[in-house]
Amino acid sequence: MARAGSKALRDLQARDIKGLRDAHGADPLANIILSLSSMVVIYSFLAVESFVNYHLYQKWLSFTRKDAGTEPLAKWFEGVAKFDGLRRTRLRRLPERLKALCFMHACPSLHEASPDLWQRFLTLSATSRHFLVHPVPEPEVLQEVFSQVLLTPPETFTGVPEGIIRYLHGPQPPDWVAGNTLLSFGPLEILPPARPDV
Repeated sequence: MARAGSKALRDLQARDIKGLRDAHGADPLANIILSLSSMVVIYSFLAVESFVNYHLYQKWLSFTRKDAGTEPLAKWFEGVAKFDGLRRTRLRRLPERLKALCFMHACPSLHEASPDLWQRFLTLSATSRHFLVHPVPEPEVLQEVFSQVLLTPPETFTGVPEGIIRYLHGPQPPDWVAGNTLLSFGPLEILPPARPDV
């Protein structure tokens, strides 16, 4: 969804903007741009959170089944009877979960390996939280955050989850990291890639 919104923002041509403005005035255009920008920010953040939570859940399941080699995971999972219980541990914040996942994948922490990507992740986290989830109603604060979101190229936000997933997956990330399949659950695909013979 974030990538789709990003593409829509990029594809909004000057002639389209002029046509919208001429037909409906500036307000509808501002609403479209703000809506798409909001979608890019939120879904970029959710992509990171979903990816990290899924992989932590798989690690937690292995730990609770006492699979071989999971003893080092006790540092995070000891005493957590349900996965949702992680919300009451030091892993309640996404940056901490991401650091833990790096450790579990035996790779350097993202903030050490790629400080720029880490900083963009923290900016995305703060922007999604302050811009949309917990907005501050003070006009100056709203204006500052809106300006930051609207003036930032959308690829800046969508590049964060892609970079993190590539980092954690290694040299061969799944095709969907750079593609646009909306949903894929095993044999069920919604809006699968177009077949070349069609």
